[in-house]
Amino acid sequence: MPRAISDRCREFLKHWESLRDGKVMPSLQDYLDHPSPDLQPNVMITDFVSRTEIPIRLFGTALVKLVRADPTGRNFISTFSPPGVSDPFADMAQFLTAQPCGTSNVKTAITANGHDAELDSITLPLATADGSPPCLVGYFQCVTELEPDDFIYQVVGYGESMFVDIGAGIPESDVPVTSSDVAIDVGSEADLFKTFEDHWRLLESDSLIPRLSEFLNRPIPILQPYVTILDLVSPNELTFRLVGTAITETFGMDATGQNILSFMPGEDGKILSDVAFQITSHPCGAKIGSDVATATGRAMTSESVGFPLLRKENESACVVWLNLLGEPAHYGEPVVQMSNFKRSAWIDVGAGVPE
Repeated sequence: MPRAISDRCREFLKHWESLRDGKVMPSLQDYLDHPSPDLQPNVMITDFVSRTEIPIRLFGTALVKLVRADPTGRNFISTFSPPGVSDPFADMAQFLTAQPCGTSNVKTAITANGHDAELDSITLPLATADGSPPCLVGYFQCVTELEPDDFIYQVVGYGESMFVDIGAGIPESDVPVTSSDVAIDVGSEADLFKTFEDHWRLLESDSLIPRLSEFLNRPIPILQPYVTILDLVSPNELTFRLVGTAITETFGMDATGQNILSFMPGEDGKILSDVAFQITSHPCGAKIGSDVATATGRAMTSESVGFPLLRKENESACVVWLNLLGEPAHYGEPVVQMSNFKRSAWIDVGAGVPE
C-alpha cells in the first residue's frame, strides 16, 4: 500500500465499520443517528449530485474553524477547488460512489498566509434511499501547524493517496492526482493578483457576487495590506471604506472615509468612476493601471484588479481592489501623484464582460 492510514483516520474507519451491521456500507441515517462526539467536529458529508455539483450537507465545527467559514449547503467543487483541480475531485467522488470504496489521502492546500499545508483524510460512502444522490462522509485533520492568524483557504491537489477496499474491491485506475501547474507562487506579484481573484471567487454567493461581510470576515493576511474597498456613493463620490496598511504607507496617509476622486480630479477620476460602476452593474472584474510619481520624483507604474462586493438593498455598491506598485517605494518617499488611468482588461466572473 502506498501509505499507512493515520491513527485518527483509522479511528474514523472503525466507527464507520461499526455502523455497517453486515451491509456493504452504513446508510446516511445510520451515520447521522450515531455520530462519534470525538470525531464529528472534523467530519464533512457531501451529496454527489453530479460531477459539477457536490453540495456540502454537513461541515464540522473544527473544519469551520480551520477554514474560517461555514460552507454548508454550498458546492464543494466551486468552494474549495479552483478550476484546474475540480475534475480530479469529481473523478474521486465518482469512483467512491460507483465502486463503492473509500480513499485515504493527504491533500495539499494553500493557507491564507501563503504557506503550504497538508490535510490527512479518509472518505467513505454512505447508502441513501432510492432516488436520493449518493453520499460521502470524510474525516479531515490538518497535520501542518498553522500560525495563529492563518487558516486553510484553498485545496490545490493530492499528495500520497490510496483506495480503501470496503468489501467491493477497488478501481483499477490509480487515485487521480493533480498536476503541479495549479500551484500558486505567492512570491510573485502576478500570483498575488491570481490569489486575490481565486479568493474572491471562493467567496461567491448564490448571487454570483460575494457579500461584503464574507470578504471582511475571511481576510487573506498576505493580501490585506494591499487591499482597498470603495463605496460607490455616486459617480462623483467613491468613498474609502477600507485602506490596507501598505497603501497607507505608500501614500503617507490614511484616507479611510475620504472620496478617492478628490485626489484625482478630471479625466482620471472619471475613468476610475466609470470602471467602478461598470464592475458593480454588469457585474465583472477589471484591471486598471496608472503612472505614479513619488515625493522624490521617481516615476513608477501601478496596477490594480477590482471585483464587486454585494451589500444590502438600498446600500451603496462596493468594489474591492488589490493594488500593487511596479516597484516598491522607499520609506519616507510617499506617492504624491497618480495619472494616466487606463483600463487594461475586463474579467469575466460568469456574466460576460461589457462591450
